[in-house]
Amino acid sequence: MELKKQELLRRFTDPAEKERDSVCVMCRAKNTKTFLFPTCRIVHSFACEGCIPEILRYEGSACSFPSCINDNLLREEFRKTVEQHNGGATAYTQTIDLLTLTIPGRWPKPVLLKEETVVTLKNIALSEVLLFKLLKKTHVVVGENVSVFGNFKGEDCIRAGTDFEGLRLLRPASFQEIQISVCFMENITRMPNKSIKIGKSNRLGLPNCSINILPKLKMHEDNEMEGLELHILKTKHISEAIRTRQNRIWLGEMKNLKLRLFAINTLHRLVLHEENEMERCFLNAEKDESIFEAILTKNNSIWLGKVNNLDLELFAISILPKLKLHEENEMEEFSLSADKEEYVSEVTRAENNSIYLGKVKKLELRDYAVNALPKLKLHRENEMEKFCLNADRIEHVSEIILAENNSIHTGKLKNLKLWEYAINVLPKLHGENEIEELVITGVGRGYCSNDVFSSDSDFFSWKIKRLKIENSAVDILKIRKRQDCLLELLEFVPQKGEKFSYLKTRIFLSRIDIGKVRQDGFFVPKEIRPKLKYTLVDEKGNEVVKKKSFFIW
Repeated sequence: MELKKQELLRRFTDPAEKERDSVCVMCRAKNTKTFLFPTCRIVHSFACEGCIPEILRYEGSACSFPSCINDNLLREEFRKTVEQHNGGATAYTQTIDLLTLTIPGRWPKPVLLKEETVVTLKNIALSEVLLFKLLKKTHVVVGENVSVFGNFKGEDCIRAGTDFEGLRLLRPASFQEIQISVCFMENITRMPNKSIKIGKSNRLGLPNCSINILPKLKMHEDNEMEGLELHILKTKHISEAIRTRQNRIWLGEMKNLKLRLFAINTLHRLVLHEENEMERCFLNAEKDESIFEAILTKNNSIWLGKVNNLDLELFAISILPKLKLHEENEMEEFSLSADKEEYVSEVTRAENNSIYLGKVKKLELRDYAVNALPKLKLHRENEMEKFCLNADRIEHVSEIILAENNSIHTGKLKNLKLWEYAINVLPKLHGENEIEELVITGVGRGYCSNDVFSSDSDFFSWKIKRLKIENSAVDILKIRKRQDCLLELLEFVPQKGEKFSYLKTRIFLSRIDIGKVRQDGFFVPKEIRPKLKYTLVDEKGNEVVKKKSFFIW
């Protein structure tokens, strides 16, 4: 049939393109998944191997075009192929009620499987494509020593039963997406858990209804998987077999885990190795109902082990208190962004310092996610390269303002960046820090609570090398009050909305003492300098300019 197919395609200007875009006229399978053959000599459409017998059940042409009413190409070529496989004898499909698959073999005649057909699997290994076909179209009974391997065109889809070592020699299974069907779900419900062995698989993807096979798979106790991806659009795609509270699914060691939408409701069923080290864990939920089961679990009850990158998006952020990380966990980066308050509702309900992250090199929180900061707990010896908070509304820091001063432990901190209302976090930070750079952006008058300039804040004992304040009110410079550390660099850019009249009257108030600043690192507009009290020093720390005296425009 392949030779005949190529002969027909050669008549086209671009045969490769014609074949590349082909799909089965019945099941819509692509040519990359299975072998397709033209339904007529004009090549109006194609049919896959699995659907050809069904198409030929009816008399007449397999092509629906009126001009091909007498074209029996598909019937003729299929009959030739069947005769070749059966020693020249013409074969006809036979409907059967009971079929037991045990070891590889050939039947004298093709058989037609129906939903009423009982297929027993025992001492057999079969491809994932064949397994799913049987689950969708027959009544499957799984016996002992059943395993599944990857499908490849031209290779046997049935082999003798094997153990885990034998499965390592076969192509790993990669399950296809299937449409939800009553027959498939009934088979899954009847099937015992961990009844089908699966070999080593670098990546396993189970979209939508396919996920229901997961608890039925038995993985080696030392299984190491590169990645697992579960994507479920609707809750009806998850069977009761997965929802059962006692149901736990062993995965072993997992490097990458990606769950989308309703798949997050399976997270608390997954069991990872106690020493699991994960490169990335990605959770995404666009609707609150996507997490309705996972959200009912206890806090710190879902074990992930060590996670290098933890990405939570939208409603999946609410899962954060439920996760449990290794005591020696280290993250390159942890970031949360929540433009809706409901995304972090579960996080803000948690107790302060109850969500353990371990060591984090870069921490970034945006919008309502800033309110999660008091709930986070870092390793006692944490050294943070970069800490960024962005809050453009007062609601984004409502939890921050209520927190006690010096209650948020950051460990050693090198770079701190605060946008707008996030400046209110300064008095809440705890610890003696030598900061390489503090950047404050977009802070207007009235953005700060009184605690920002409170004298009982640890912040005023910090040693800051470089201070950059951009597009902000001049009063923000008061954060330098009582700081005696030498600034190697001070950059100040006044807020665009800062009125000239206010700057002029500001001179009648006490000047803002910003302490010592290196002469070659002092970048403050001339019109601002009279409002400040400062001392410029050279590279050796010697004073080069006297302190400014009182000055009136």
